[in-house]
Amino acid sequence: MALEDPTRSFKETFYEKLLEDDERHQGSTRKSWTRQRINDVMNNVKNARVTMLERGNKTSMSYYWLAKYDIITTDGEEYLIFKRKSTEEPIIQIVAREDYFDILLSAHKSCGHGGRDKIVYCLKSKLYIPIRAIQLFVALCPTCDGKRHAPRKSIVTRPIVSQDFNTRGQVDLIDFQSCPDGDFKWLLNYQDSATKFLSLRPLKSKRASEVAMELMKIFMTFGAPAILQSDNGRKFTANIIEELTAMWPEFKIIHGSPRRPQTQGSVERSNQDLENMLRMWMKDNKSTNWSVGCYYVQYQKNSSFHQIIGRSPYKALFGNDPKAGLAQLEAAQVSVNKSEEAQVVEVPVLKKEPEETHLMDVQVLLNKPEETQLEAVQAEEEISFQRNQAHIGIKRAAEIMIDNTAKKFKPLNVGSSVLINVPKVDRGPLDTKNIRGRIVDFRNGVYRVGTKTGTIKNWFPRHELQEPVDVYHDDISDVPISLSEAVRNESMFRGFQKCTCKPAPKQCFSNRCACYKNKVLCGSKCHSNLSCINK
Repeated sequence: MALEDPTRSFKETFYEKLLEDDERHQGSTRKSWTRQRINDVMNNVKNARVTMLERGNKTSMSYYWLAKYDIITTDGEEYLIFKRKSTEEPIIQIVAREDYFDILLSAHKSCGHGGRDKIVYCLKSKLYIPIRAIQLFVALCPTCDGKRHAPRKSIVTRPIVSQDFNTRGQVDLIDFQSCPDGDFKWLLNYQDSATKFLSLRPLKSKRASEVAMELMKIFMTFGAPAILQSDNGRKFTANIIEELTAMWPEFKIIHGSPRRPQTQGSVERSNQDLENMLRMWMKDNKSTNWSVGCYYVQYQKNSSFHQIIGRSPYKALFGNDPKAGLAQLEAAQVSVNKSEEAQVVEVPVLKKEPEETHLMDVQVLLNKPEETQLEAVQAEEEISFQRNQAHIGIKRAAEIMIDNTAKKFKPLNVGSSVLINVPKVDRGPLDTKNIRGRIVDFRNGVYRVGTKTGTIKNWFPRHELQEPVDVYHDDISDVPISLSEAVRNESMFRGFQKCTCKPAPKQCFSNRCACYKNKVLCGSKCHSNLSCINK
């Protein structure tokens, strides 16, 4: 029996839900942009153009169609676009509902399976797709079920507010020992606190010398921060500073911060996003080479919309968005812009004598310094404006986080489909974050969940379970399994491993230690983060 294509099922479900949404809003003035409606509007625009050329036949509807829409022809194809007030405004093509899925799937993947805001930011200057269609697409994406967050019940962190770039830098190491890529077992994440601009580097170990070398490469490019903050402990930060000073004697402005989780929350949340985006990149590209994928994720993260600062980190740092976008979305816009280039070619060009041309070039060169200086001033003002707006966004997010209140959960019934939020101690950084299943039992306020690979032994409280968008249809197996085994069955790696060795003179230095036996270093989740020989 052939397996069902998950993308095809996703597409069918998306259009079914979209049709149901259209029926609920049937009386609304905003009708769906079907291919038939686009063709009708294009015919109305063409008829209005003819009517405006005829004397005495002008109507209010003719003015309406010409003021609202326009038609552009590229490579023999006609596209309906919104009327532009000036040539500086972007060309926004109206997309037919039948084409929503393919375009949204491409945009969703290009921004690392980002949410609604990132897709809107990616499409807003190129294509028009209604917000409700984008929201529905993100909610139904089966890949995103594996990274959905558990609802918050209280304030988790108190974010710090930095004024400008390089005021404070936050560095953290992500433990990938359970899913190594060749010799690479760690991922360094350095983030500027003000602009949220980050740099990623794969590491073979977490030795201070190797970490310091990668940090120095970043500092040589972007400059060093006034404060270097790490939550890996005072000793770790001191060793990093010592190594940096040895390699760079003039380097004197770094100061380490002790472990303060409430102020390190931004980079911790960034780590979570990076793990999610890396997981999505690996699934989309069918690859386990996260040491290569981290650079793609770095670009996606820096160039995509950041909800806190209200713009992309790239724009907050440099004052504008990247000039070169992602190929899937730029192709359509480049094709549409050809018509404008064709109009420019039609302007006649007068031939000039060589001497006159040389004189004009000299005059342009003489005026160039003043123009360059003016452009530099304008660029500085734009960068300053973008950073100030990012700072305002960070302050606003801090106020909202403080005002967050506990969320209530409604009870679930036996047979309901759920998502289990897997704790970090039971999964690696690239293992699935949520497990899909169905409730098979309920006792004393806790639930037992079954999956297609077995029934999980653990009992789960309500706040660890989420309701998925679609129903879990797979048959439930009665074989008892642990939560770690369920994670291992759903993931591409062997699952997360840790040891629980007790303090001893030669702790974690024999095969009794699970980490030592598997030839990996103990991580921060082993034996309550106590020191040992195998670190």
